[in-house]
Amino acid sequence: MNQTLTRLFALFFFLSTYSAQNSLIAAPLKVASKNQYAHTSEHDEEQSALAIRVDSLLNEYFPSENAPGAAIMIVKDGSVLYKKSIGKANLELDTDIHHGSLFRIGSNTKPFTAMAILKLAEDGQISLQDDITRYISDYPTDGHTITIEHLLTHTSGIRNFTSVDGFSQAQTKNYSPEDFIDFFKHQPMDFPPGSQYRYSNSGYFLLGYIIEKVTKQSYARYLKSTFFTPLGMNNTTYDNPRRIIKNRTSGYVPDEGYFLNGKHISMTVPYSAGALLSTTEDLTIWYQAVMDGEVVSQASLKKALTPYKLNDGTSTCCGYAWFLGNLLGSPIIGHTGGITGYYSTLVYLPQDEVFVVGLTNCNWQNIDFENLSTKLAALAIEKPYFEPKKKDINAAFYAGTYTSPTGDNITLIVENDELFLVGRNESKWILFEANNDTFYNEIDFTTFRFVRNSKGQIVSLSSLRHAEPVQYHRKIELTRSQQQ
Repeated sequence: MNQTLTRLFALFFFLSTYSAQNSLIAAPLKVASKNQYAHTSEHDEEQSALAIRVDSLLNEYFPSENAPGAAIMIVKDGSVLYKKSIGKANLELDTDIHHGSLFRIGSNTKPFTAMAILKLAEDGQISLQDDITRYISDYPTDGHTITIEHLLTHTSGIRNFTSVDGFSQAQTKNYSPEDFIDFFKHQPMDFPPGSQYRYSNSGYFLLGYIIEKVTKQSYARYLKSTFFTPLGMNNTTYDNPRRIIKNRTSGYVPDEGYFLNGKHISMTVPYSAGALLSTTEDLTIWYQAVMDGEVVSQASLKKALTPYKLNDGTSTCCGYAWFLGNLLGSPIIGHTGGITGYYSTLVYLPQDEVFVVGLTNCNWQNIDFENLSTKLAALAIEKPYFEPKKKDINAAFYAGTYTSPTGDNITLIVENDELFLVGRNESKWILFEANNDTFYNEIDFTTFRFVRNSKGQIVSLSSLRHAEPVQYHRKIELTRSQQQ
């Protein structure tokens, strides 16, 4: 819900190299049930080697046990390879985080909302092609047809309510769903439905309201009766600060070397876009059930895990709620969630049967928690480029500005004989060579593959980060050294 959500395109795991014609076929996760975790061996050779490397990484992220921290779990082939709790659940009471600790998961609420919508569609209570005015009759659509599917895929054109003037003040107040819809529904459309992808909490708020209208239950009650109770997710719930919720962590924000309590927000505002609390173990149960076809049918799941196509046929980076990517040939399904005082990141690799969940109770400024699960997944599947090695390369040969068909630019520069990607605000990231003419960015795992012409000159590159490769053509004149 906070500003980190706007970085979803720039970071995390949009690494896809697979054809957008295909969906990610989910393999069963086959995770041990909660009462089996204690019986999972944590001392075999693979786990010990992984634990050493993960411990080293986590020590970089969380050097102090007396600060807010995290709960981490890695599951592979039905076994818990690694789990660790770090830091304090509450600084004032000096209580430790453990794997029963509850964290706000922010936008990782959205896949729950998407699955609820798909279940209602399977039961014949709604159609994904229904116009939203069927359920919210007075919603202004500017003459367009906005479908439930548009809401699911962030292609509705409805403005994200976090971008509406006055949101900072509005988020501290309690609302009924109808009243908060009034807060954003009169905003101008950002684009015609289906013509663009743009992340929108508003769309998932509307989906929650549609769930309530159709089921005659509150969103919280429907999720509990339909998902949480049947699946044994006893530590997952809709957050409410007035309720006494055992093992709930406190959320923090850093402030000049210290920590402050996260600012109050009413949980009626994130609602079905981000109001859930959960644990590492419950989220593992959830992913197992979803991928095993226990939540919705495999047919519905396949559709949810297929990159959505815009009106012009362009594929987006997500299906229904989940973001879809690739980690050097291993498909990834996942989501991140940021909300005041908390961040969550979940990754599932269906072909490798690896699931990683990371939950933290702090909005870190000096820690890139968004990519932690992806880095941990890379360790779990032993991808070689996790530990970059600098090679002797002619960096100037690749430097320049590259432009996509949509006008987006990628700028690469040389400093100290090394190749750097220049980002927004002049930030720079070093690129490491994986093999001939292929480089990657260690921060967000984007891969850049350079293309030569018949003379051996670099003329374009393929950026492998989103749902399918994006081609960029070099637009600057080649220098003499670059032409040699």
